[in-house]
Amino acid sequence: MAGIGLSGAGAYASNEILTSVMAYAENSTLGSSKDILIKANSKSDIDALVMGVSVAVGAGGKGGVGVPIGASIAHNYIGYTENGSRQSAEVQALLKEDCVVNASGSLTLTAISEQTINAKVGAGSVALAAGGMGGIGLGGSGVSANNKIAIDITASIGNDSKITASSITLTAEDKSTIYAHAGAASLAASLAGAGAGSLSCLLYTSPSPRDRTRSRMPSSA
Repeated sequence: MAGIGLSGAGAYASNEILTSVMAYAENSTLGSSKDILIKANSKSDIDALVMGVSVAVGAGGKGGVGVPIGASIAHNYIGYTENGSRQSAEVQALLKEDCVVNASGSLTLTAISEQTINAKVGAGSVALAAGGMGGIGLGGSGVSANNKIAIDITASIGNDSKITASSITLTAEDKSTIYAHAGAASLAASLAGAGAGSLSCLLYTSPSPRDRTRSRMPSSA
């Protein structure tokens, strides 16, 4: 008699963040005996752990076959939709049109983006085959991790604004980070009195680009 063991395990995770943070003044008069600060700060975090493990054992009097398959897929997006289309998150510090600013001190506009993706993706498979005449162990595992960040960061002063200040500072800063750890492991073993064979296959892909973030600091004042 022959024994056949088949098993499969898979894990899939999809995380998306679409956000917009804006600090602004429009058609306004701002006055201060000290400084004036307009600040937009965005912090978003994706922390994902995805694992898939499969074990197959095949044993029989004459032969045994064990075939496990393990797979894990993770998509982590900030500024992208679930299907991977770009829809940039925004962080904006704006002094829009027709503003009047009277500050004895400084005028500062600051936009800061601090997005973080921390992804850990793993897959494993274990095959064990045993038989009196022959044993075949076939194991396969694969992982795919796709991580993307797209942020538009803007600090700007609009048209027709009248500003009186000791100094003007515009800052657009990106502190976004992607940490990606992906691994696949496969073990195949066969035991037989006459003949045995085993084969393991690994597949690993981790396209995790950090999209070019646009930081703009236009000023027409």
